[in-house]
Amino acid sequence: RDLHSFPTRRSSDLDGDLAIIGAPTGGKVTGQPGTAASRPGQVFVYARQHNTPPTPDSWNFEAKLSPNDPSDWSEFGESVAIDGNFAVVGADGDVGVDPTSPAYFVGAAYVFERKSPGNWVQVAKLRPPNPKLVGQRINTTDNTYFGIRYGRTVGIDGDRLVVCAAKTDIMDSTGNTVITIDAGSVWIY
Repeated sequence: RDLHSFPTRRSSDLDGDLAIIGAPTGGKVTGQPGTAASRPGQVFVYARQHNTPPTPDSWNFEAKLSPNDPSDWSEFGESVAIDGNFAVVGADGDVGVDPTSPAYFVGAAYVFERKSPGNWVQVAKLRPPNPKLVGQRINTTDNTYFGIRYGRTVGIDGDRLVVCAAKTDIMDSTGNTVITIDAGSVWIY
């Protein structure tokens, strides 16, 4: 696939003969009209085909990764990382976990495993432990809270994952006063 045809590619990673490219504003949620507001994001995986010289090696499309639970503006593919047969994909716009209190940009990280060439399976969805307690500001006008953007950056090395959040605030010991705004945070799994 021509790189110029990717919808807003923002992230990429390479490991051996596999390449992964995130397009956080691509795709559409099933049943949605495909407008900008319904674009959940997509990730594309390419595998290198080794050719006999003088023919150069080529990169062939292998798979399109999508979350099992796509949602509007989740920004799936905001960050990507790949190591061997595992990939982790950040979706820092993913919605909150409390359906009674709307949340924006809480975020998530998805882990995929390559079972065979072209067959990638989602094996986990990671969320911040408690998004309301890790420094999200409350909008008192409509009682919504603004997310920490968990999954803004991700990394993988062997059996270790790292997921970063861009908008974590540092609170005082009571949890009521913001000391530092948008300090960020890191989770290591």
